[in-house]
Order: sequence, then C-alpha cells, then structure tokens
Amino acid sequence: MKRAFPPLLQLGAIAATIAISVVAWHQYWRLHPNEAFAFMTGRPLPTGVHITAYTWEINDNLFHISHYWMLAGSPAQLRQFPAAMAPSDEAGTVLYPLHESTEDARDALPDIAHLFGRPRTVDQFVIGYESDAPRNNWYWIFAGESEALYEHN
Repeated sequence: MKRAFPPLLQLGAIAATIAISVVAWHQYWRLHPNEAFAFMTGRPLPTGVHITAYTWEINDNLFHISHYWMLAGSPAQLRQFPAAMAPSDEAGTVLYPLHESTEDARDALPDIAHLFGRPRTVDQFVIGYESDAPRNNWYWIFAGESEALYEHN
C-alpha cells in the first residue's frame, strides 16, 4: 500500500530544494567570480580589469541580493570601467550609465570589512560613481587607484 506524503511535508521538501539550490548557485559564483560577473551584469569584465574577490549579500528584503566584486587594474583601466559597464538598448541608446557621484557614493559605501575582511573606509576612496537605475549600481575607486569595488543591484 502506497502512502502519500502529507501536503505540508511536500511543501517543506520543495522549499528545502529551492533553498539548497540557491545556496549552491551562489557558492558556484564565489568559486567562479568572472562567470558570476558576466551572468549578473550581462557584460564581460572589461579588458585589463580582474576580480580579486566576490561576495553577495541579502540587503533590504528577502528577495533582493546585492553582488560585490573587488577589482584590480591600472588607474586608467579602473577609470574606464564605468563607461564599459553602461548598458544600452537595441538601438544603442545608453541606459543608466554610471556617472560620477562621489558625495552620494561616500554615503553608500558598504562595510567592506564585513563583506571581504578587508578594512576599507570612506576616507580611502578617491572617486565614486552611481547609476540611476531602479536599483542603483555603485562603483568606488580607492586611494592608489589600483583597487576598486563594484556593487551590482
């Protein structure tokens, strides 16, 4: 005689499967940050810029995740990053470009020590950028201009 699972147990199994899949997906991205960058942003990593660390964080609600990449490159390459990240529509019109917004970026800088275990503070970045997309993306270049942080929302 077959015994059917009670509906609550079935629902629990489905929820557990989804949760395990999401955690496995994000762990894969941690191990393959270049692939995560291309998948999440829809753009390849600009030439000459490389990823030194990646992490993600659930921030303002259960269904929203911010992705963070620590980037390295020459000062010129890091300063060209915002232009390379500007999305465009089918006609080539640039949508939501990253534009210089150092004062707003100062207030939006996440806790880098918490995210990456690296002490970086608001007085250690030289320029900040933001996009005006429905969920702002942010970009900070740090003193020395060889390291930057990109936040994709």
